[in-house]
Amino acid sequence: MELNAAAGLHSVLERMFTSSQVSIHSGWEEVLGEGYGTAQFALRHAEVIGLFSRTVSRLNALPESSRTRTRYSRYVPAWYGAVIPYQAWNVNSHPASSVISQGDLDQLGGFADWIAERDRDLGEGIPDAAMGRLREGLDDWKVLLAQAALPESLRDQIAAQVSHIEWLLSQIGLFGPQPVIQGASSLVGTGLQALAFAPAFGKKIARASAALTAAIAIITAPVAAGNNLYAELETMGENIQELAERGDAPKELEKAAPEGPATVPDTHTDAIDVEYEELDDAESTGSDR
Repeated sequence: MELNAAAGLHSVLERMFTSSQVSIHSGWEEVLGEGYGTAQFALRHAEVIGLFSRTVSRLNALPESSRTRTRYSRYVPAWYGAVIPYQAWNVNSHPASSVISQGDLDQLGGFADWIAERDRDLGEGIPDAAMGRLREGLDDWKVLLAQAALPESLRDQIAAQVSHIEWLLSQIGLFGPQPVIQGASSLVGTGLQALAFAPAFGKKIARASAALTAAIAIITAPVAAGNNLYAELETMGENIQELAERGDAPKELEKAAPEGPATVPDTHTDAIDVEYEELDDAESTGSDR
């Protein structure tokens, strides 16, 4: 389900190159829609770094003898320097447009076009069914944050996760589904912590987590599998809440949840990764563009 990371990175850096902002940090504020120095700014800029990383990984997946790899590898330092500029960010002598040259930007666009021509199995974003489940799960969490008695630090963590996933969904054409899958998986894990503090809300927490997990399954597997998992997790939540209402919550839920970010069992499936099949014959015969 990988989108063209190079195309997404090109779009982001093109916004910087065409920006009229007088400093690099104000340019990134404009592009990312968050104030420089905030936690949300850092999260969003990290997603741009992720685009760069995926672009370079795609390039490095080519055979070492590939002329395409040799040619575009020369521009990797310039692309990196655009994402993490070497210049001072907060001085007017370094406008946003100075992070990359037209030539280096065009080379990135050329590599994005090369990927589009060769990789016919690129994903098209997130299916409507999965998008609906994601919206449902995020809305459920917003309601939960207003109702459940959670520690302030955990409440703030969940609120930040919800906000970031919503932003990623609004930028799906740039970043693709991978960061959404990662963010949703992380939020499901945080939900396990929330169960420890609010078992009486077990059904609602499980419903929110089920919607997110079903979305992940729909993105990476047939829709039917995602819907079945959704129903199973809802049932689990009902059982947890019933135990809590009877005062028989499992002992594990009576213990304080561990501090720090939560994780869930590896949700990796072969469908998440895009397997790139190189045209070795074309490379060896010199038909590489």
